[in-house]
Amino acid sequence: VLVIEYFARWDFKFLQRDLLRDRRVDAHFFLIDADKTAMKSGEPWIEGFPKTQEELNSYDLLILGDLPETFLSQAQREWVRDFVAEGGGLIHIAGRLHGEAAFTSKELDKVLPVEIERVKFPIDSPVVPTAFRPVLTPAGVRNAVMSLEDDPLDNNRVWRTLPEMYWHYPVMHLRPGAEELLVHPKDTMQVSGGPKPMPMMASHYYGKGYVLFLGFDETWRWRFNEAETYFGRFWSQAVYVAGVGRTIGTRLT
Repeated sequence: VLVIEYFARWDFKFLQRDLLRDRRVDAHFFLIDADKTAMKSGEPWIEGFPKTQEELNSYDLLILGDLPETFLSQAQREWVRDFVAEGGGLIHIAGRLHGEAAFTSKELDKVLPVEIERVKFPIDSPVVPTAFRPVLTPAGVRNAVMSLEDDPLDNNRVWRTLPEMYWHYPVMHLRPGAEELLVHPKDTMQVSGGPKPMPMMASHYYGKGYVLFLGFDETWRWRFNEAETYFGRFWSQAVYVAGVGRTIGTRLT
């Protein structure tokens, strides 16, 4: 697994700890806005984005966060697109700092299960954010990633009572064939049949690869009063489901 973020958001900090404790996972990490000496200190850190397509293809899963437009060259964006198309997994955690610059490029926009536009968020908004709790969809009920309890009734109860969130990235449309797993309880998107709940988490297959889009960066809140149970279970399942395709016969190297 390769995890690349701009800086150590809370989700990154707790996810890194969980991945390093999981003996099934060989995880590498790179922070763009971090001390370069620290990034050169050796595993689990790497010095930058893979230098060749072959090096990138040695991974099973990419977890990419809030990447600035200039971080990936056009060729590297094409490598990511081809990596996913040939069976690599991708989990993207949306961010508010760079307005989804990398994922609205012509090379990567169609890789995501949702259509988005660049949005500039104020650094210090005077508006007090309103708390909300995402709603699990019927597709989410059926998806193994979203199973936080073994019993379906208990799982629905958990999703109705998880700690609330305060931010999400606006989505314009759900791509054909994609599944919305979580939706906003109030915000909507405009479609031909009228307004529909806005997806906050969605998935689809791009070529042979599984892609999971998280339109928020607050899964760390799920750790509250639950001793990491739900945070850890969600991410363990997400990593397995998104990355398993490469482990069963689609690896290119």
